[in-house]
Amino acid sequence: KTDLDSGRVTVETEGNTVIIRLPEEVAFPPGSDEVSAEIVGIIDRLAPAMRESEGVIMVTGHTDNNPIASSEFSSNWELSADRAVAVIEEIMTYTGIREERFAAVGYGATKPIAPHDTPENRAKNRRVEITIVENQDAG
Repeated sequence: KTDLDSGRVTVETEGNTVIIRLPEEVAFPPGSDEVSAEIVGIIDRLAPAMRESEGVIMVTGHTDNNPIASSEFSSNWELSADRAVAVIEEIMTYTGIREERFAAVGYGATKPIAPHDTPENRAKNRRVEITIVENQDAG
């Protein structure tokens, strides 16, 4: 059973945009920007849709609001940006999609999807999102 089937990874479609949400527990070890082995299987499932699309693939990293306790990263901003870049590099390596189609953004803790008030909600906020925006060009 893959993470796409288990519901841990969610896929939402809004108009010409597809958002794939990868929780930290699937994508990275805590406090790290080393992509997990699980990401490869997820990219494998998503690769045909990403290759078929002509649109921009924006990868955004998000953290919770706890100060980072790591000598490797100076802030949650840095961790979130490094994670976005790590996912893009993994997608490019695996799919051969050219780098001009990608954008990386680190939001730190500024765009939570849940209040930062419980450990469970903070866990929801630690995520990477892959957003595929289709071109609006009509024929």
